[in-house]
Amino acid sequence: MAKGFKTGGRGKGTPNRITSTIREKYSQLLEDYCIHQMKDDLAELRPDERLKIMVSLSEFIIPKMQRQSIEVEAAEIPAPVIKLNIK
Repeated sequence: MAKGFKTGGRGKGTPNRITSTIREKYSQLLEDYCIHQMKDDLAELRPDERLKIMVSLSEFIIPKMQRQSIEVEAAEIPAPVIKLNIK
């Protein structure tokens, strides 16, 4: 084998068949479980437990929003107007 050159095995960029097969089978297993069992399991939980589970699972489906900040110069912030009613 020449140093720095690949001479056998999987070519660059070729997906690993075993890994993709395992992911596919695991995905199918989760899908089957969710369809048949998860609704029943969630129904048996207390409402607060059920909510915690749903929030935890939602992180895998709905991406988290990044925190946004707004930078404002001090000169751009208007001074508060104070009205005094002196009699």
